Amino acid sequence: MSSLAPRPPRSSHRHAFTLIELLVVISIILILTGLIYASFNLFKHQAMRRNTTLTCQVLSLAITAYSQGVLQYSGSAAYPAWDWNRDSIIDGRPAEDPDFSPGLQIAATAGSYSGIIDMLRPDIPKSFVQASTGRIIDPWGGYLHIAWAARAYNGENYGIWSTGETPAVTSSHLTSWGAK
Repeated sequence: MSSLAPRPPRSSHRHAFTLIELLVVISIILILTGLIYASFNLFKHQAMRRNTTLTCQVLSLAITAYSQGVLQYSGSAAYPAWDWNRDSIIDGRPAEDPDFSPGLQIAATAGSYSGIIDMLRPDIPKSFVQASTGRIIDPWGGYLHIAWAARAYNGENYGIWSTGETPAVTSSHLTSWGAK
């Protein structure tokens, strides 16, 4: 008769998750976190490239406006002013730029040259200006470059560019004149 005795009712809800269920939930969370992290890195990289390109374009416009004023009022060309030592890197403050020789520092200062940032006051992020030298740098720590050639840069006489992440010469440079 003991077999006919009523059994106690089973509870329809469980009190704990199984180990398999916990591992599945944790793995799903890790996969989603990995996807989000990868997309944030992609967006950060795209923002750095875009900011650098915009900085090159802002400098290009500032130089154009300044050059037109110099040509209009003094009749002299302004092109040597942004690369006095001819190293293709946009100059910083002459007294603090390590690539300015003492003689070049004296000549620049005598000619009232104080570097592109101090003279043009371009609207660029402060993080793009190297505090110790006044040189303009990109987010990867490289210097911005400038070159001069008659109408070679999409109709302009000069071009400004950053090598971006790779200092080697490649077609992926970020430029002031856009893609050709």
